[in-house]
Amino acid sequence: RESQQDDSESLVGEGSASPSHPRASEDKDTAFSLTQAQLEEDKQKIRELMNQTNQDLVSVTKALLKTSGDFAAAVDLLLNPLSVSGPLWNRHDDRLLHSGDPTDRQKLQEKYGEESVAKRIVFLQVEG
Repeated sequence: RESQQDDSESLVGEGSASPSHPRASEDKDTAFSLTQAQLEEDKQKIRELMNQTNQDLVSVTKALLKTSGDFAAAVDLLLNPLSVSGPLWNRHDDRLLHSGDPTDRQKLQEKYGEESVAKRIVFLQVEG
């Protein structure tokens, strides 16, 4: 199968709406629609993450939420939480991001960095 994509692509939506898929017409209303095959692939990746870290689904899901779907960062967080450098996303910061207030967004960019904020916006669009 050609489903050997980079782990970081699957949950942040990069490559999710591939124009080469003829079935994508069903999902053309949503830019970040996931195909059934992509959902199955992500479920398998989550199972592998659970096995690799010996954690349950709740713990793995929380780690993925805190890391904006970054599987490598989630592995680090689950295997050695003290080694994670930098802040992790939380609900309060997500609410600030959703508020649309430019001052709040600037504070988040100072805390997480501009790239991380941009990735989080995409992640929350996919998640919701």
